[in-house]
Amino acid sequence: MKEDVYPEYARPDSGCSIQKGQNMFTNKDVVPHSKQLIVKFDCHINLETQGHDEVKAFLDGHYISSVKAAWHLFEFGMHLE
Repeated sequence: MKEDVYPEYARPDSGCSIQKGQNMFTNKDVVPHSKQLIVKFDCHINLETQGHDEVKAFLDGHYISSVKAAWHLFEFGMHLE
């Protein structure tokens, strides 16, 4: 375990590789997954969350226009009730 309580996965490079299109993949490209979650949600779920801050990503990509800012400053309603 790493100090920040996220597991540090061992991804040894055994020399095995596969080429898909123009990309070459090795076993170091395999991400951790849970078979139970795959079956339950019928999709792939990447369990690796290192270095991803969803709040920071949202704030970095969120844009507030001057019109929206003025709308909030004048405390107009956002929805019809």
